[in-house]
Amino acid sequence: MTDPDESSLSKALEAKLNDTPYSGGEPRVIEATAGNVRVRAEVVDVDRLGVVVERLRVEAGLGDTIRRAQRVEATLRPAGQRLQAVEVDERLGGGVLRTSADHMMGGRFYQVDLDTEGAELTRHKKNENGRRTRERFTLTREHLGKLVDDLSEVLGD
Repeated sequence: MTDPDESSLSKALEAKLNDTPYSGGEPRVIEATAGNVRVRAEVVDVDRLGVVVERLRVEAGLGDTIRRAQRVEATLRPAGQRLQAVEVDERLGGGVLRTSADHMMGGRFYQVDLDTEGAELTRHKKNENGRRTRERFTLTREHLGKLVDDLSEVLGD
């Protein structure tokens, strides 16, 4: 993916995170924009090295859901995990991609929910009964920035 520059979405988010040291139990929403792309991060903890994230949403305007799903599947690697499309329906304007079974660790997986305006990244855990629960995930600031820029790039048409 491209190297972030001063006008990148990751740099805009980083500036907001620097202005918002936060440690608490309830998620706090931090938003940033660069050009016509917007990120909305629900964070639980922010320090100088890392961020605990509840969910991450990037919006890049209207776009072709199938093409976006293909680009996400081909390039996005949250925590090094390969994603694969579970369902994509252009008529409904959405899709779901999840960590492929061979990359899932400890029943944990990432999920990307696509819609016509963007994508939301969350992490889930599947228990022994097959039940899924969403859980928070920790990223270094560098990894968060890369995910944000990668998502904004794959969502661009």
